[in-house]
Amino acid sequence: MKKIYNGVEYDSQEEIEFKMWLDEAIEAGLVCDNPIYQPEAYELSTKQTKTELKQLKTKVKKIEKHLLHPHKYTADFLIKLTYKGEKKIPLTADTMGSAVIDVKGSFNQFSGDREFSINQKWVYDKHGDYINKVVPEKLFKNTWCPQAARLTEKTRQIKKKYAKCKTIEEFLR
Repeated sequence: MKKIYNGVEYDSQEEIEFKMWLDEAIEAGLVCDNPIYQPEAYELSTKQTKTELKQLKTKVKKIEKHLLHPHKYTADFLIKLTYKGEKKIPLTADTMGSAVIDVKGSFNQFSGDREFSINQKWVYDKHGDYINKVVPEKLFKNTWCPQAARLTEKTRQIKKKYAKCKTIEEFLR
């Protein structure tokens, strides 16, 4: 089910939490402004067809028989780390500081991890871009938890899973 945060529709709560983290990273000068949500898709394979000959009453006609659909992969975010961000944030970026992000939940019901792993290798092999798998809960434990994600929506109490996470101020010290 799609969720809305700051007027933008996201595919999951984890993507929203990552966006909250990004907003704080931008404000702290770790990530450049204007991250791209769902950047242009990577084409990994084209549509595959086979030419066959079909006998008609008076002639033979060539027809294209469909074999395989094309395969494309769309990442969740494309961000650009600043020099300071490259030193502090545990993401793999290219030589220009660009990092491609795929946000995953900590629980994956439909084995998306297996599919992600194949797409990650395929994108790197065909396009030379490394896709960073980001599980917000793990990222927050390794860096900081954004204030907007730290509190529950109803009671505004600190979520248990984020109680021991640093704030961005503590992380930058």
